[in-house]
Order: sequence, then C-alpha cells, then structure tokens
Amino acid sequence: MTRANPSNTDIAQQWADRYVAQHDYLTRVYAALTNESGHQLMTTDKCTECDYAVTADYFETSAHWIMWDPQSQTHIVVIGCEGYWLINPASVGLDPQMWSGIEGVNI
Repeated sequence: MTRANPSNTDIAQQWADRYVAQHDYLTRVYAALTNESGHQLMTTDKCTECDYAVTADYFETSAHWIMWDPQSQTHIVVIGCEGYWLINPASVGLDPQMWSGIEGVNI
C-alpha cells in the first residue's frame, strides 16, 4: 500500500496552523512580559539549543526570537534557533502539548 503525497493545499494549511500557534504564543508571552504588575514566567537569556547567551559574541540574532524583559532588564530568548518554544506555553495560558522543555532544567 502506497501512501499518497499531501496536496499543496494540505501543506499550506499545516504551515498556516503552525504560524497561527506561534503568533498566539509570541503575543501571549509579550503581554505577560509587559504586564505592569510583573510576571512569573521562567525566562532565560541563553538558547537551550545552541547554548549561546544573547550577549555572546557568536549569538545569531537572525536564528532566534528574542524579546526585552522589563522585569529583569535584559533580552530573553523566547524561541530557540531550532524553533522550539523556550517558555512553557502553559504559563501563558496555552496548551503545552508543543512544549517539550522541563522548567528548571531547560530554562
């Protein structure tokens, strides 16, 4: 039995769904970071995938999603260089099914 290749429409829909989820994650993380009453997010200034800190000489800004955290007064990595979310989605009200990190270990 051969498996049919997905249609262009199916592939486009998969990418659209992925970007919608990523946009929702980034929007919620930004809202939590800019909340005037502070936040309880576990954040990191280091990419857990390449092990470089935002301030490192070899940190590739084009490969990471970074945001300013006014609470810690530093830039933090919110999406690593391999595309993984570094802040637990459950901490911003999302289903954590796409997150494979371990709070306190990965960040």
